[in-house]
Amino acid sequence: MFKMISRNTLKSGILKIYEREKSKTIKLLENVESRIALTSDMWTSNQTKKGFMAVTAHFVDDAWVLQSRILRFFYVPAPHNKEVLSDALVDCLLDWNIDRKLSTITLDNCTTNDVVIDNIGSKLDSSSLLLDGRVLHMRCCAHILNLIVKDGLEVIGQGSERLCDSVVFWTATQAIVLDSRYKLRLVSYYFENIYGEGAQFDVEKIRRDCYDLLHEYKAKSRAIGTSVGGETSYFHLGVSNISKDELSDYDLYVSSSSSNVNVKSELDIYLEEQVLPRTLDFDILNWWKANGTKYPTLQRIAQDILAIPVSTVASESAFSTSGKLVRLHPIILEALMCSQSWLWNEINGSLKQEGFTSIYDEDNCDDDNV
Repeated sequence: MFKMISRNTLKSGILKIYEREKSKTIKLLENVESRIALTSDMWTSNQTKKGFMAVTAHFVDDAWVLQSRILRFFYVPAPHNKEVLSDALVDCLLDWNIDRKLSTITLDNCTTNDVVIDNIGSKLDSSSLLLDGRVLHMRCCAHILNLIVKDGLEVIGQGSERLCDSVVFWTATQAIVLDSRYKLRLVSYYFENIYGEGAQFDVEKIRRDCYDLLHEYKAKSRAIGTSVGGETSYFHLGVSNISKDELSDYDLYVSSSSSNVNVKSELDIYLEEQVLPRTLDFDILNWWKANGTKYPTLQRIAQDILAIPVSTVASESAFSTSGKLVRLHPIILEALMCSQSWLWNEINGSLKQEGFTSIYDEDNCDDDNV
């Protein structure tokens, strides 16, 4: 006896929800202060033979909660060459206005994606990227391990050894330095086991990258402070009744004298401190949230780096749901996939604030129930 609504009414309702939730997500990304990491993957439907690209954003919000949102799930016409893929990703960055807040893009480890990243880097302002874009391309560790396993099936001995080395490498190098239980000590431990006497060179390379990041963030922080105005700092010092000119000579004195003193940086102090005991329930985001006063610059780095995923699983998982919907028009398909992601995150965020368990736990659901 139920009278089904018309196809056009259903389509209109879906698109209204999509536009409403998209505007909320745009405001969320505009207001977040941390950088945004992307994962992306391509998938071709066995039914329609059409290629779709999923683009997912990852960031740590101002409350130090790791967030993920599907930004695009759209049909990409063939051929899927480097120009088409790079243009699609750049259009997504510009459409969402996150091209200047981008940290990394995690893609499959294939030669085509190397060129895709080069094309994207040439179309973006390199000064807005981390280390001028040197770390823009993150290679999917799951894809790398999959290739090694396949190779290991042919040569079991050599392949299994490479598999172990790769697991060790990813464990020892991804934002681990920013984990106060390990820092550079775990990197040194694993690299010495893998490379022996040549390990120190690789450890020092990671150390230099850390210092480069620290200097870059400090420089940008000073630039922001200058653009806001010198008056602000006096309020923080509790001397708002003293004019800027009366302390200008003092500022010059401090800056000139400090250049002659060997002052330790935040990173020096952080690395020299004893590592914390290893505990399975350690919450690295809460630790950095609580230690912002002691390590203000490193905290900003941690907020950006710890949001970077090392695999494209977040984007690939969207295809397990979309496989049942590929016969829909691509516009409706994207509206459904993105709206689902945005609504689930909104609902789960409200539940967590009220102290309830998430109703959408990826560890406790299967594809048939999504």
